[in-house]
Amino acid sequence: MDEMKRTEPRLEDVSDLVHGIQSLEMEEVKRSGPCLEDVVDLVHHIQSLLSIKEATRTCVLSKLWKQAWYTIPTLRFDDYEHQEIMHFIEQTLSRYNEDNVPIKSIDLGITIEDQESSSLANKCIRTVATQRCLKELSLKIYNSIRRNFILTDEIFSRENLQRLEIESTYSKRHDSVCVTQNPVINCVSLRVLKLYKVKISDEVLNNLFSTCTLLEKIRLIHCTGFTKIKIKNLRYLQKFKLAASIKRYKILEVDDVPNLQNLKYFSLPIPRSFNFDSLSRVVELRLFDVMIDVAFADNIKSKLPFLESLDLRFCHWSPKRLDITSASLKKLSLMLLKDRQIDDLQVSAPKLIHLFYKSPTIPNLSFQNHTTPGKIQLGRLELGKPTDNHCLNKMREFLNLSSEFDIGIRFDFSHEDDVLDMDIDDLETRFPFPATNVHKLSFDIFSGEGRVHPSYFDALFRICHPNYITTNVCNSYSSLLSELMKRKTLGLKHIELKNPRNNKWEGLTDTSPVIRYHDLELKLNWGSL
Repeated sequence: MDEMKRTEPRLEDVSDLVHGIQSLEMEEVKRSGPCLEDVVDLVHHIQSLLSIKEATRTCVLSKLWKQAWYTIPTLRFDDYEHQEIMHFIEQTLSRYNEDNVPIKSIDLGITIEDQESSSLANKCIRTVATQRCLKELSLKIYNSIRRNFILTDEIFSRENLQRLEIESTYSKRHDSVCVTQNPVINCVSLRVLKLYKVKISDEVLNNLFSTCTLLEKIRLIHCTGFTKIKIKNLRYLQKFKLAASIKRYKILEVDDVPNLQNLKYFSLPIPRSFNFDSLSRVVELRLFDVMIDVAFADNIKSKLPFLESLDLRFCHWSPKRLDITSASLKKLSLMLLKDRQIDDLQVSAPKLIHLFYKSPTIPNLSFQNHTTPGKIQLGRLELGKPTDNHCLNKMREFLNLSSEFDIGIRFDFSHEDDVLDMDIDDLETRFPFPATNVHKLSFDIFSGEGRVHPSYFDALFRICHPNYITTNVCNSYSSLLSELMKRKTLGLKHIELKNPRNNKWEGLTDTSPVIRYHDLELKLNWGSL
């Protein structure tokens, strides 16, 4: 999962609240003041913010804190690496069930190592899933056995459930956690659904969507068992993300989702029933490996008036020319593989701030109405034998289109005679002044016995003076440093090397030590031209 881990405060960080609660315990509470139940709720809230270890420490503060800890409605069991904790989880949940202590939210990490742990895990899940006041349920299931772990039928049964996350990890298989064919679906209050590597059928998934009409966020990552998804009549849906293995084709039907703002679709083939009329409020659109044609570009222009971010990755292009027109677009990202390229890219987006273009080749790029983005990133430009000045000429012309650039270049050489030998005089005649708007120049050098000819570095520095250079060291470490030191007499005033051992910048000299097994990062000061 791509979400950031939360940083949990320590007990010392909430000491003021703790002292306030202790004072309420010691003095007589007036009728107009908070009641004991309110104080317990506050204690529960504080304990839920702390890590399990820190929250346990609060039990020594008073009987109130100890009682609150034993009845906290927000539970987290994330020590999934030890199977023996399953018995502790089962005992804790049984105590909650027998004492009628409510559970409102639970994060449950489970390790499946054999049939016994599988049965015990489903017993725990069933105990939680049948809690009447349960609002949030997060399951992380680590299945290390060959057979699938079948979730209990009650997993979708609670009508108060608002958030459900099921994550299958550790197992190399994509479908080691499965939903039964006939689960009890009654979670009519569900707002957030996230499934990761879960096997679920078309019928169950679409019944789930038709029942949970209040859904606001849906995320299905590497799930299996279904081939068609119908996102229809979900009038509160704001975010939808589908990521599937390229070998597992999914068909997406989208209709009547008037509040959808964020759509990310990573799969094949193109959505069969992709009703752009229902996407009128989409702000962010991200598509992976779908077919893009002229009609698609027309829909971007006419039917997505609020679109701010468009990300198209490894897509299949029907025409060699692509026109992107949008009055609201601020960020445009295009990523292509070697066998998919655009010859001509025309952009008409007056609010465009950032263009990211990643491809082995550079297209003919033009901006309409004299509007250009503040920053352009060019990534994965592939250079190798045979080659000439053509790519560098186009790159230099590109540098006139924006005020800031990041450029990434990939070298791939296999033999000693695979070298790049550039016509320096021709470049200097065409472009007598190097561009100064390149913020970072990155090299990915994949070479066997081959090497990058020193003249290529010289040619690059003839067309641009980057502020930073990053590269993997490989065989061209000494060549690059040699060229940089040489250019200290041709405008390059000062060079600094980031030491990977302490991340500090150090002045580069002829006697600087060679840094092995680390990427090289340099800061360049070219002075004034």
